[in-house]
Amino acid sequence: MRQLLFSLTLFVSIDSFGQNIFKGQILSIVDSTPIINFHFRVDKKKLDKTDSLGLFFISTEKSKVRLSTIFGIYGFDTTFKNSNNDNIKLYTVQNYDSTLANFDIRHNRFRLFCGVSFAPLAPMPSDKVFENNYYTSYFIVGDFLPSSIEHMTAYNKVIAQYLDKTYGKEWISKVRPDVLGVTNKVGG
Repeated sequence: MRQLLFSLTLFVSIDSFGQNIFKGQILSIVDSTPIINFHFRVDKKKLDKTDSLGLFFISTEKSKVRLSTIFGIYGFDTTFKNSNNDNIKLYTVQNYDSTLANFDIRHNRFRLFCGVSFAPLAPMPSDKVFENNYYTSYFIVGDFLPSSIEHMTAYNKVIAQYLDKTYGKEWISKVRPDVLGVTNKVGG
């Protein structure tokens, strides 16, 4: 029994020798609430995710670790070198919805989600003119959805209300035909 306990202690000591622990939390950029079950990359290879409190725990033999979002307009891609820091806080968003739209309007950096399809409409010269005239940008989604269509539609509707209030209805005739929740054409 004594030998078994010694062997077990030795194994645990050898196994944990050289391991660096990186702990932290991923929070919402909008309201600093924890983002639960958020998937991210470790060293651009391994996938990991946060727990029910937005916390993560990474054990590695390396002295540094690179964490990055898989997709994200408000993503992160950063390297941590000190594993003794338990206060790593990363900020991003999980859903591109009406809450984020209001945040983006307050920070004067909003977009319109469009082009949800396998082969979306290509960017046109008129797209840049629209973006410059209305201080927005198009986000052509394609077939890799950063959020649900319902969330992106809700986001666009808040942005559309803001554009209506700021510019009247003139902007609608100049918007791409595939903007979610704004136009009645393809993808609208």
